[in-house]
Amino acid sequence: MGRRFLLLLLVLLLACGCQKEPELSDLPKLELLREGEKDYLLLEGVRYDRVSTEVVDNRYAGCWRFAGETKEAAASVQKMTLYTVVGDEEGVFLWGIQEQWAPGPFQQALFLREDRSLALPQSGEEFDLGTLSTYRGSGLFGKKPVVTWQSDDPETLTALFDAWDIGEDTSLPKDREERERRSLDLRSASYPWLAFRLECSRYGENSPIYFSDMGGKRTVIPEETAAVFTWEEPNLWERLTGSR
Repeated sequence: MGRRFLLLLLVLLLACGCQKEPELSDLPKLELLREGEKDYLLLEGVRYDRVSTEVVDNRYAGCWRFAGETKEAAASVQKMTLYTVVGDEEGVFLWGIQEQWAPGPFQQALFLREDRSLALPQSGEEFDLGTLSTYRGSGLFGKKPVVTWQSDDPETLTALFDAWDIGEDTSLPKDREERERRSLDLRSASYPWLAFRLECSRYGENSPIYFSDMGGKRTVIPEETAAVFTWEEPNLWERLTGSR
């Protein structure tokens, strides 16, 4: 059994190592420039400003995150490759991904064409879809997130955002052993490859549901608003067949 496991692990490692890397040698090599407190770059004479991680960051809740697909490699800057985005026909965005491993957090960055602006959402009208899902599991094989609820109802999306935006900061229960987490992604209506992520938690079946972000804000979702959620994860058969 042990030998079989080691053999399987070796095959997986070799498969990962043999994945074809994108051909980057012919890409334009750009410099990251700076003006005042803003980093920017120039691609074919067009300026793209780097968006602050307080506005876009894939690691943390309470900000926009990239939830789309990359299209074509357009250039490289420092250790990042810059990609165009599927669905961005106007060429507004460039998504930068650090291709080579390096110590520290995995580096990603969004660059936005200088004639556009992006800020944190101000109202529920900025969203056209809400998705509640489990978090990715850990371990050798991991576990993909599972969607437990989805809605495109404007009133529902506004109520959820208002619960976050207007709700008062509160403390969490002291007993956190029964904590269950979900992530709520509110998709941007203007840029469907961006989603505003909020972390949802509850502490037992009859517990209120809380919104939280990495900045320390904790908000109780009103009971009538939280009632729209389908919280429980479907079982294996339902996930395989798509039935609920």
